Amino acid sequence: MHRSHAHIRIREVGGHNSSGWPERVVQKSVHSLKYVKYKVDTWTDDLKGAVAGGIQYLREEMNPGILNLHRRDFKNIGDLECASLRHVAAAKPIYCLDLKNVMGGLLEKHPTTPIVIGGGGLFYFAKEINEVTARHKGPVVGWAIGRNRHFNTRGSSVADDRFALLGVRDWDSGHEWVPCASCMSPLFDRFRDVSPVHDIVVYEHRSCRLGLKNHPTMDNRCMDLEKVLGFLASGDTVVTNSYHGSYWAKLLGRKLIMVPFSDRLLHFRYPVPIATRENYLEHINKTIDYPEALSICRERNIEFAEKVSDVIGIELKFRQPSLQTSAA
Repeated sequence: MHRSHAHIRIREVGGHNSSGWPERVVQKSVHSLKYVKYKVDTWTDDLKGAVAGGIQYLREEMNPGILNLHRRDFKNIGDLECASLRHVAAAKPIYCLDLKNVMGGLLEKHPTTPIVIGGGGLFYFAKEINEVTARHKGPVVGWAIGRNRHFNTRGSSVADDRFALLGVRDWDSGHEWVPCASCMSPLFDRFRDVSPVHDIVVYEHRSCRLGLKNHPTMDNRCMDLEKVLGFLASGDTVVTNSYHGSYWAKLLGRKLIMVPFSDRLLHFRYPVPIATRENYLEHINKTIDYPEALSICRERNIEFAEKVSDVIGIELKFRQPSLQTSAA
C-alpha cells in the first residue's frame, strides 16, 4: 500500500518517461549535464587562451614588438578574426593576447611597448580596457572597438580620453569611424561573386539561438572563415543575430535582416531591417544593397593604419599589395 501511494505521488509531480524515471528527475539531470558541459567548455577555452597567452608572453620577452589586445574566444570566430592587426605586417613582431587575461607583468616589463586594443565589442570590457590605459606608459590605440551592451544589462564606461588614438566601429559614436579590420581578408574577394543557392540562410550567435528551423543554419562556433563566408554567400538573404554575421554578409553584398539581442547590431553605418524571430519574413523586401561597403571599409582601415603608424612610430602595412592601391 505504501509503495502504491508513493508511485501515485511521483506520477502527480511529473509522471514517468519510457525509462521509468520521473520526468522531473530526468529534466534536472539533463540540465545538470548541460551545465557541466558548459563549464568544461569554458575551462577548456580559458586554458587555450592561457597557453596561447603564455607563448606570446615568452616571445615578447625575447623580441619586443606590438601587442594587439582583443577577445580570443576559441569558440567565436568573430572574436578571433576581428584582431585589428591580423592582416598587418610590421617591422616588429605582432603579438595577439586576450584582453581579459593579459599578463600584468608583461606591461610592467615593457612599459613603452605599443598596444593596439581591438577590434570587437570591447566597450563591454570597460574595466579591463581602463586598467590597461591607466597603467601603461606607452601609446595605446583603440582600433575598431565598439559597443556591446546586452539588453536589460548595465555597462560601465571606457575612459576614451586615455587613448593616444581611437577609432570606433559604431557609426554614431562621435569618434572617428573605423569598421572592423576583418574586411581586409582576401576571402571576401573570392565569395562576393558567388551566386546564392538559398533564398534565406540563418547565422546564429552560439549563446542566443534564433530557432528558425526552415532554413540552412550555421553558428559562430565554426572557426573556419572560408566556410563561414561560403555559407553566408550561399544565401540571397542572411538572417542573423551575430555582429560579424551581419557585417560579413553586408560586405559580401547579401541582403540582411538582423534580430538583435545586444545594442552592437544597432550602430552600423549601413542601416538594415531590424526584426524578431516571429516577423523576420515580413522584412524580406525591405533590405537595401550597399555594393560599395567592402571598398569603403577597407579604405578606412588603410587610412587608419597610417595614423596608427605615426602614433606608435612603427610602419604598418596590410599584407595584400592590391589593397594598398584600392584606396588611391
